[in-house]
Amino acid sequence: MGLELFVFATLVLSILSFFAWRWLVSKITERNIYKNILSVVLAICTISVLFFAIICVFLFSLSYYPKHDFDSNEWLKNPEKRYEMTTNMIESKLLIGKSKEEVSRLLGNERRLEWTKDGLDCWQYYIGDKPTFGMDLDPDAIDVYFKNGKVVRVYEHET
Repeated sequence: MGLELFVFATLVLSILSFFAWRWLVSKITERNIYKNILSVVLAICTISVLFFAIICVFLFSLSYYPKHDFDSNEWLKNPEKRYEMTTNMIESKLLIGKSKEEVSRLLGNERRLEWTKDGLDCWQYYIGDKPTFGMDLDPDAIDVYFKNGKVVRVYEHET
């Protein structure tokens, strides 16, 4: 059904475009052969640009997701949609300078991983799967880095 509808829509748009261009071209020239050739070329160009625009909108819609201000209650309730709040959390430096207890209160105790490296403690939190263009099979996460018990850096990445 989808392919038939696509072919039908293409045909209708092509015909409408041809006649619209033929009408406009007839205002410029009197020779019928030039009217038809120029109208066909312009119709093909119009449909090509239209399809390019449709593809761009489609690809944009695949990777679009709303961005929300960080809300601890929403973060704890909906782990699959946490990625909608991480941009705000990182850009506002909400966690920078907070203690481990404060971070646990805001983000919860359900961490994916914990490790220590080069004098920094790191907690990793699952944030869900961000919408992307391709097939992204790995979940996304944020790493919260602590130095002397205080947050010094928050980093978002794919796992």
